Amino acid sequence: MKSIVKTIGVAALTLTATTASAFDTLYVRQVSGDTAIALSEVTEIQFLDEGVAVTTTQGTQSFDYSTFCSLRFDQNHTGGVEALKGDAGYSIEGNRVTIAGAAEVSVVATDGRTVLTARGSEADLQTLPSGLYLVKGGRVAVKFVKK
Repeated sequence: MKSIVKTIGVAALTLTATTASAFDTLYVRQVSGDTAIALSEVTEIQFLDEGVAVTTTQGTQSFDYSTFCSLRFDQNHTGGVEALKGDAGYSIEGNRVTIAGAAEVSVVATDGRTVLTARGSEADLQTLPSGLYLVKGGRVAVKFVKK
């Protein structure tokens, strides 16, 4: 009988904790069921020769390939907007963004299309579909996630 050797290279996925909110969850699916891990606690995921290692702020959990099925990232949000990065001079409350002193506020999708323009310093983001956007006004630009 001929044996088949499968080589799995070592890879690591490093997550930036500032992009994970308290509602984001990593599910490690195994033959016996799912293990839920708060994504805000995950610092590294490694795909090793013997299995997957998930490192959190509290230690490392290992999942052997013989029982490991998949990884799934999930967001359990009730809606609204979450700012990821930006400058001072803006505020986000619910679905409304305000950029102090801006004459016009525009929202740009990740493909470069301007999807919303509002006169003045405020824009209502409620009609935007879920996704990652950039809102610009005056000298301020802020990345945000619409849920």
